[in-house]
Amino acid sequence: MAKREAHHPAPFKPIDAYSLQALGRGEASDLQQKRALDWIIMATGVRDEVFVPGKPDVKDYLLGRRSIGLQIAHLLTWKPSEKSPDVER
Repeated sequence: MAKREAHHPAPFKPIDAYSLQALGRGEASDLQQKRALDWIIMATGVRDEVFVPGKPDVKDYLLGRRSIGLQIAHLLTWKPSEKSPDVER
């Protein structure tokens, strides 16, 4: 098996693709919604180490990808009572 590089697409199972497709159509079951969201969080590398010794460009790429996951994670835990300059009212 070849080593997966940072720029390669995230690994997925067919059920992940089906879940994301159903989510995109607005037809996902509760389980499909959760699976799709779990895959998105995994694919963005929120829980992964981004430091790659001697490869600052790879680290920068991983940080960019991770920032999307962090934004999604923030919205998943955001509460209406929180003040945030980014909230459009």
